[in-house]
Amino acid sequence: MSRHGSPSLAQQVRKGRLDAALVALPLDASGLVLSPLPYQEPLIAALPASWPESSVAGLALRAFNHRPLFWFKRERNPAFFDYTRRMFERAGYTPAYVEEPRSMTFCWPASRAGKG
Repeated sequence: MSRHGSPSLAQQVRKGRLDAALVALPLDASGLVLSPLPYQEPLIAALPASWPESSVAGLALRAFNHRPLFWFKRERNPAFFDYTRRMFERAGYTPAYVEEPRSMTFCWPASRAGKG
């Protein structure tokens, strides 16, 4: 099991270092065969219990426009980064982007504190 960004995983499959990988699209998939899986995962918001939005059912992304969002650097996966930015814009979602910490261990406490 290996956890890396999709471009890195695709490159490792191309070079024979990995047999296969689960990746996010869009992605430069040259030299690979992509096989869609019959699975779809919902987008989940992990909110501090102290936020007023935490008790609202059926939230829209734009409800979080005034809140910070941990997000990865563009160079980690340019195609997916650009795609999600376009999807966010279409949804009217304009978060205050905060660079994602290197370790997810730091994300949860910071999220609980309202910092991302």
